[in-house]
Amino acid sequence: MKRFLLALMAASAMTASASASANLDCSAQDKNVAGLTIEAITSRDGKYLASLRGELQLASGAKISFERSDVKSYNWGKNVALVLTKQTAQGPIEVRVYAKPKPDDDIELEGTYVVITGKTKVSGKVQCSGG
Repeated sequence: MKRFLLALMAASAMTASASASANLDCSAQDKNVAGLTIEAITSRDGKYLASLRGELQLASGAKISFERSDVKSYNWGKNVALVLTKQTAQGPIEVRVYAKPKPDDDIELEGTYVVITGKTKVSGKVQCSGG
């Protein structure tokens, strides 16, 4: 009986924590970089970033992976602002994403990204979804 109650309490705690989180997925919508994808789990209110996984593929073919420890700043109020930085063998890389909700839509966001590698700066359009 004690095991059943313990299992029931654990299951209800998992349900509560799952409903208290949101997903944020972003990707580049142009060919200014070969690829940019970001997947994150945030608190439902957008104040806390629980996890992040991302990948940047440059035109040169180089692939850079990002994780939660590479997040320099993050904010998701009405708009999303995310800055990632990583030190690589070729030097530091910074990725900035700024997106706001599409008109009449709280789940789909659109905006811009900027990738800075050394003296090179590339920018373009990004699309995100959250919920």
